[in-house]
Amino acid sequence: MDQPPVANKEPSVLDYLKDRLKFWKHGQKMELPTAASNIAEMPKEHIPEMESEEPDVVVRSWAKVSQTNAWPWRSLLALFFALLGQRAFEPSPNRTATAGLVLYGFALAWLILAYLRREWRLAPYPETGNGSDPLRVRRLPLILSIILS
Repeated sequence: MDQPPVANKEPSVLDYLKDRLKFWKHGQKMELPTAASNIAEMPKEHIPEMESEEPDVVVRSWAKVSQTNAWPWRSLLALFFALLGQRAFEPSPNRTATAGLVLYGFALAWLILAYLRREWRLAPYPETGNGSDPLRVRRLPLILSIILS
């Protein structure tokens, strides 16, 4: 049942996903055909006209996701030092505030460095669609909620 894709045919999404999830075959990755080779293989009458130079929404959002793949090690170090600083403030016979404040200072320094290196970024707003949202009020639940409140 598990048949490899035909050489001239582009692999399906399921074939690509199964190939990416086979971690035990690390060196044997499926090669995807590029867009240039697909256009070169198409007959001239089937080539769609490019109306705009901007890439597809999916391509743009995938590029944004792949850029934020770095491990946030500076922020994790800041968290580690903050937890150690908090631990230094626990009650003990030889407790001084100096060790806790120094560790909090290290945590703050790593947090500032993570901010300056733009380690944490907000996700971009989703693309707006052309669909309309019908603003309807369901009267029976509204009346019941007013009465029961």
